[in-house]
Amino acid sequence: MYYHHRELKYVEYDKIFPPPEKVCDKDFIHAYRWLGHYCGYCPQVWLSQCDICMTGFGGEYVLRNDSVLFGFDWIKGFPIDYDLWHFVLSLAPMRPDLPAPELSKLIFKNVVSIDKEYEQEGWGDHEPYAGRTTTVEEFLEKRMFVSDDHFVLPNLNLKSAKKIVCRNEKQKKKLRRKGFIEDRIKIMNVSHYK
Repeated sequence: MYYHHRELKYVEYDKIFPPPEKVCDKDFIHAYRWLGHYCGYCPQVWLSQCDICMTGFGGEYVLRNDSVLFGFDWIKGFPIDYDLWHFVLSLAPMRPDLPAPELSKLIFKNVVSIDKEYEQEGWGDHEPYAGRTTTVEEFLEKRMFVSDDHFVLPNLNLKSAKKIVCRNEKQKKKLRRKGFIEDRIKIMNVSHYK
């Protein structure tokens, strides 16, 4: 399944969109803009396949808010390698003025440098971040924009969710009032997802 979570107050029985840029985390927005250069939209709606905790649904965060988890059978989105995404998150805020193609070159250079360190130091079973790629374009195509776990979309139709996980009967009641189908809504112990 493909998972997306959001706070109940932002749930609609319809298409949902990412928050406007002005409310996005000021450091993350630079990374979202970089990704938008390649996928065609910014900011993005994120989904994770099989890894519920990567959506933000789990741990202490979810206990402090009114989170609901949506599961989808099949989603066609723009893939992004989550491990490599961390390079974008760390470099984009430091160089917000850099155009996306130039930032991609910097990311590739850092990835190759780290791979060389691993190789020289003999740090075990490290799978090279760059793989066997030799150019920025090849790296993006064969390593960065391939994934079996994380995808971005310009919007997401919550009506098509096959599974909806909430925390309690109160949330379930609100979801039913919004129009979600009763037999798709499940109440689950959030600690199960920690």
